[in-house]
Amino acid sequence: MQEITRDLTDYRIGLRDKILETAMAAFEKKGVKAVKMDDIATALSISKRTLYEIYDDKEALLYEGISKRDRLRHDQIQSYASKGHNVMEILKEAYRVNSNASRNICPAFYEDIHRYPKIEQYMQKVRAQKGAEILDFMHLGVEQGFFRSDINYNLFLILYDSVADAIIENKLLSTYTMDELYYNFFLVPLRGVCTEKGLQLVAETWK
Repeated sequence: MQEITRDLTDYRIGLRDKILETAMAAFEKKGVKAVKMDDIATALSISKRTLYEIYDDKEALLYEGISKRDRLRHDQIQSYASKGHNVMEILKEAYRVNSNASRNICPAFYEDIHRYPKIEQYMQKVRAQKGAEILDFMHLGVEQGFFRSDINYNLFLILYDSVADAIIENKLLSTYTMDELYYNFFLVPLRGVCTEKGLQLVAETWK
């Protein structure tokens, strides 16, 4: 009996992972609004009832997918940072990880996720947590001689977040490629906060 229960549990865990993977791939390719729960169930050859037994609704599925994706990216960058790299090397790795992960996601995905209150609340929470980490990181960059010491980094972060919001609000994802947006969103402010030492590394690293 225990063996049967264990098999059923393993099956449910495996199915949950498959649902998450299938759903996120569809959301990122077509946009969240365009993908129905019926589509996900059909793609996996499971009943809609089975799908709803595992995920209450699309928002719950989307929430788990986004939070899992964010954790994986964060852990990947933290693992790299723990190996003694300086802030400029860590920024290069963060740029690589995030730009590669975002390159093939359709614009509708980013526009659609803001329609879900739980996702919006989650993103605001993550932004606050990341804000504290970024401030510590910028001050470390000052100590290492790569970032200028005459900048109000609290204000810098507020302005940076405002630009991120403006990209979504002005639907720039539909006008420019993700590579164009990432390059300008990331590198223009970075150059502005760098010392001569930092600028030299930017020139050498981002060719």
